[in-house]
Amino acid sequence: FFHAMKGFAKIASIVFSGLALTACASFLALNEVDFNNTVVTQINENSMAFEESAKSYNELIPDIVTEKTTFEEGALETLENLYKTAKNETQETENLIELKSKNPEQEAAADEAITNYLSIANDYLTHFDAMLEYYQSETYQKDVSQVKELDDNLHSAYSTFIEANNDLVEALSPFVSASH
Repeated sequence: FFHAMKGFAKIASIVFSGLALTACASFLALNEVDFNNTVVTQINENSMAFEESAKSYNELIPDIVTEKTTFEEGALETLENLYKTAKNETQETENLIELKSKNPEQEAAADEAITNYLSIANDYLTHFDAMLEYYQSETYQKDVSQVKELDDNLHSAYSTFIEANNDLVEALSPFVSASH
């Protein structure tokens, strides 16, 4: 009898734990406005880091690079620090996938757009890292053939990132109106 009661107690404990988790998840879900605000706040932080990295790249890497090109003192270190900041912000942005909305349609739309945004952000970071490696290793001093390709890839990845950012804003826009 006690053995059967022990089994029942375990099952009841599991069921009640599941119900409690469901209640907590429902309680932790954000309303539409708070959900949007949380997403937009983090996306803005991430996008500002990317914008600063792209802007600084354009300012610190000359339009024409030859084997004899030298960089301003600290230019490559600045770009490396901006890369690290953008990478850290992107890692923080990944946490948005765990965010819950009381509106499942909003959550699904945001998750899809955030997943796309993160994929494209990571692609940009890959190109930025390749550019950094090329210049920090001074490979350009032996072989400038990669300069145009790296530059084109980085600019293209940044443009695609901007599009993904705009797509994410667009995905959230239906949930901003007063009708929701």
